[in-house]
Amino acid sequence: MISGYYLTQAISVAANLRLADAIGAVPKNAHELALAVHADESSLYRLLRALSSVGIFKLRRDGRFALAPLGQALRSDDSLSLAPWAIYNGYDFHWRAWGRLLDAVRDGTTGIEQISQKPFFTLLDFDPSAAKVFDSAMGSLARALNGVLVRSYDFSRLRSLVDVGGGTGNLLAAILRRNPRLRGTLYDLPHVVEAAAFNLRKQKLTRRCQVIGGDFFSAVPPGADAYILKQVLHDWSDAQALAILKMIRAAMGERGVLLVAEMVIPAGARPSMGKLVDLEMLVCTGGRERTVAEFRELLARGGFRLKKIFSGAAPLSIIEAVPRPGPA
Repeated sequence: MISGYYLTQAISVAANLRLADAIGAVPKNAHELALAVHADESSLYRLLRALSSVGIFKLRRDGRFALAPLGQALRSDDSLSLAPWAIYNGYDFHWRAWGRLLDAVRDGTTGIEQISQKPFFTLLDFDPSAAKVFDSAMGSLARALNGVLVRSYDFSRLRSLVDVGGGTGNLLAAILRRNPRLRGTLYDLPHVVEAAAFNLRKQKLTRRCQVIGGDFFSAVPPGADAYILKQVLHDWSDAQALAILKMIRAAMGERGVLLVAEMVIPAGARPSMGKLVDLEMLVCTGGRERTVAEFRELLARGGFRLKKIFSGAAPLSIIEAVPRPGPA
């Protein structure tokens, strides 16, 4: 466990070099691969050997390397490729931010602010290369999770759905494809929705989906049956998350539904990936993962009542909330 970062960097380097693509279906030796990915042969062999020992590649008796089933997830042409996520985890600003975890724990300032003097999303605005790496990583996770997520809740009873902070629209597209009578709205920052519009056109969903640019701290499109926030609230402090919820509550009718797709932290010391992702939030965004009790309280302060939790999309859950009586 102490040396776990060895493996993180080794996988990230393999993804950066696109080794899984270079190997493909035909096993190759280190010399062939070094030529293909422009690497030092001896050093590359040591990397491949190490990753073969944990089941990502296979070291054959003839000295050639093949892809193990686990290594398929690093192929760029795999529909569920996690290569962008691996690259992000070893990327310079992310790696250096985690190196400041001690400072984050001591004074509550994120590692990102320690290394850049900027909040996480401001840093991405100023660094297009970092933003591209981050967006690709989030897209790869979305493709891996969305199929399960859309099957874990009955969207068919809804007529209209706003995806608040929906990024490039992968989740909304998956929901619309599965529910042909549903109409959707993708809402995110103006520079983000440009890519979303292209994505939705490519998937031939523009007749049932509009794209609106804006800031969810200032306004949210009104009047939909339901609003969904997928891994949005965890990026923000309680005060900022509350501001988002109040905006949605103000835009929503009394019969509306709020769906929050997030990891839910189990009580006590029970193992949970979310408890480690919570440290990612501490280091990077200043947000947090939350327990059921914390979600219930936050939603109540935002004008909602937690109605039900759907846990069939692990590691995410869908929290269903409805408006509380009275003023928002």
